[in-house]
Amino acid sequence: MPKDYTLVLSRVIFIGKGAKQPNAAKLWVDYVLSKRGQKVIGEQCELFSMRDDVEGEYTAAALKKQYGGNLKPIPVDAGITEYLDSKKRLDFIGHWKQTLQSK
Repeated sequence: MPKDYTLVLSRVIFIGKGAKQPNAAKLWVDYVLSKRGQKVIGEQCELFSMRDDVEGEYTAAALKKQYGGNLKPIPVDAGITEYLDSKKRLDFIGHWKQTLQSK
């Protein structure tokens, strides 16, 4: 892991507007976020549980203990959807390609 900082990606779960079974989807989201669901995620999937009341190697608490203030979570907010706009996305990709070619 880098010593200066380590970016941490969040997993996002949502229920689409057009979900055919929105109540079943809500039950699934509730389970995934529950203590039991987070324990399964941490112990069996080896993904990191985000709950403070779940203990183990694959938890946010274990990451914080190991890396302390070097963890830099990428925020999940309205800004994350900025590049869904096709013009902004194409401009970004064009700039990225141009930067790579100049090196």
